[in-house]
Amino acid sequence: MKININDLPKVLNDWTAQVLMPKSSMLQQGLITFVLLQGQNKIKQMIEPLKFLADENGNFELDELHNNLGQALAKMNGVYTIPFLNYNFDKADLDQAFDLAKRYAK
Repeated sequence: MKININDLPKVLNDWTAQVLMPKSSMLQQGLITFVLLQGQNKIKQMIEPLKFLADENGNFELDELHNNLGQALAKMNGVYTIPFLNYNFDKADLDQAFDLAKRYAK
């Protein structure tokens, strides 16, 4: 299965709504909502440079992407702390994001 680079912000939004928000305090939920609403174009700009890693149609092989991001996360001691929220993103979060990504994969 492949996922297009243009669908990655949708996956981020889904993961945020379904995984991150329920684990967050009311203050964090407000901050997350503000950042997502205010930063939608910035998120797309941050993802755009990764296009050179995709195929000629802007697609990533979903399993390969999951595996490679898992290895990268492991190199960071298995956790990435999301600044501003002090949230520790780990392998379980990565796996949940890829479960959500499957709905956009073709």
